[in-house]
Amino acid sequence: MSDQTVHQVPKQMQPAFERITSLTDEFCTRHLDETHAVLCRKMAAALGRKRPPPIGRGRPEGWACGIVLAVGSQNFLFDETTEPYVRAADIAVYFGVALSSGNSLARSLLLRRPRGGTRRGYRSGPDGVPAGTEEADLCE
Repeated sequence: MSDQTVHQVPKQMQPAFERITSLTDEFCTRHLDETHAVLCRKMAAALGRKRPPPIGRGRPEGWACGIVLAVGSQNFLFDETTEPYVRAADIAVYFGVALSSGNSLARSLLLRRPRGGTRRGYRSGPDGVPAGTEEADLCE
């Protein structure tokens, strides 16, 4: 799951991006799938391009947790009737972050929408391929 070279991130944000994506990739390998890993990397890259980049501050574990929670909430990850299914509390425990902190970061990420207010780009399509991969990133 090291498809990180495709994502353009400024040089000064590269170490933070790599640390965060290594955490999200590890979680997705163990508990989710490649589609979720791609979506998490895409969101982390978008955050690394923001001005000022928010991922430069705070713990990488917190950002990784927030990103997985945000992507998961858009892809029905917390619905017991779908596969894969993971509880939000289990994600927070995995990253060693308080659930309230992870949820707070996830909510702030989901509120950063592109103009037009859509949430394209972080939802997997019916065939398991990320929908809107050609669309603008959620956080841009």
